[in-house]
Amino acid sequence: MFRGATNLSIDSKGRMTVPSKHRDALTKLVIAPNPMPDEKCLVVYPLDEWEKVEQNIVNQPNTKAIRRLKRIFIGEAVEYVVDGQGRVLITPELREYAELDKKITLVGQGNKLEIWSDAAWTALHDLVDDEDAEAEYIETLEGLSF
Repeated sequence: MFRGATNLSIDSKGRMTVPSKHRDALTKLVIAPNPMPDEKCLVVYPLDEWEKVEQNIVNQPNTKAIRRLKRIFIGEAVEYVVDGQGRVLITPELREYAELDKKITLVGQGNKLEIWSDAAWTALHDLVDDEDAEAEYIETLEGLSF
């Protein structure tokens, strides 16, 4: 399980160092653009977890929305093997999609991680949702057990 947030840097060649606490789980991984239009980040899955998510999408009915999801999420996903120094080279296309610069934040989401630019991650925390979105969030939280 992936949890917590870690501040990292991308080097001049576009490489991110995978934190040592995640390396065993991420020897083989997939990085894909987050398909949610209002959340410009990347998602990182261990290969075995990605295969489950991918299969679930592939098994969906062939609707226009599913075809779009396949193109964005599966079509632009990149499989990686972590190098000997624990790094992965994030493609320029993925870095551009998530507007990644030198400083990034890696955020645990249970079965996956998200990669956010520091600016986007800070803006997300500062975001004031409308009342309906806030009410939905609170209702969701109330239905969970912490």
